[in-house]
Amino acid sequence: MFDSGITELLLVALVGLLVLGPQRLQHSARVLGRLLGKAKGWLAEVQAQVGQELPEAELKELRRDMERVRSSNVRRNLLEQVTLSEKSERADITR
Repeated sequence: MFDSGITELLLVALVGLLVLGPQRLQHSARVLGRLLGKAKGWLAEVQAQVGQELPEAELKELRRDMERVRSSNVRRNLLEQVTLSEKSERADITR
């Protein structure tokens, strides 16, 4: 999720040890672990509910639509339309 390595984790643990001390660090790590476990459970529950409520065909259609939106270049299309509009206005003025 965060793409962190062992060195980053050791650095966080060392800073936590210096700031909190050994006993409070253990307690804080336990509490953090419980919270992360609950959050992971809640996320799995939400994913299961969404999976039950949306049929697979609708999900495939939504994914396909999202890919179309990602692959389309809205800015380029908008600039083309503005350019065409400006050209037509200039042609109307010169007539």
